[in-house]
Amino acid sequence: MDERDGEDGIRKADALISHYLHIPHPETLSDEVWCDKAGQAQWLHRQLHQSA
Repeated sequence: MDERDGEDGIRKADALISHYLHIPHPETLSDEVWCDKAGQAQWLHRQLHQSA
């Protein structure tokens, strides 16, 4: 996620966390945990979509 994405990027990361990690309300996570989970979800998304 790019800093320039702002709130839209946060919403996208929340959606990825919910979808791939099955965490229903990622906005309730601490900032540290949210960042870790966002990274995990983005990695999973890239892995699943890079060789289609």
